Amino acid sequence: MNEKDAVRILREFAPNVEVFQIIYRHTNFVKKLALEIAETIKCDRLLVATGAILHDIGRFTCPPNTKKVILHGLRGAKILRGLGYKKHARIAERHIGVGITKQDIIDQKLNLPLRNFTPQTIEEKIVCYADKLADFDQYAPYKKTLERFKKDLGPHIEKRFLGLRKELLDAGMNEKF
Repeated sequence: MNEKDAVRILREFAPNVEVFQIIYRHTNFVKKLALEIAETIKCDRLLVATGAILHDIGRFTCPPNTKKVILHGLRGAKILRGLGYKKHARIAERHIGVGITKQDIIDQKLNLPLRNFTPQTIEEKIVCYADKLADFDQYAPYKKTLERFKKDLGPHIEKRFLGLRKELLDAGMNEKF
């Protein structure tokens, strides 16, 4: 799959042009940011780019500000697995929050299958992190993002976010992120 294919797939699952444009504006920004992050990290840059474009494909049926929003990663993964894109599916299901653990699901009584949804591969981590730094289609410095997560989700998320950032720094990410 190339970037053009990823955009075509995203467009194909959008309910209309207006919603496609909203989601694509965000995912394209995440792609640009993810590729900047990936610039100094050994990884599959094409997977990073196409995974970033497709990471929110589940938003079409699980939009923000609804009870279903927590399911958008799973819905996206189901779509992408159905198309034969297993690596992209894992990016979609593991980008929510800073990854969601089994314990998060239990503690917060989340409407998710009881398993870990934390990014595992370097490509999954890059897209997840870039998505966190993307305030829709604008860059939010990591310190601002960290404060937002700490306030909204608690101190355990702060530790997880900093852990993800450290893993990417150790892999070669530029300190500016």
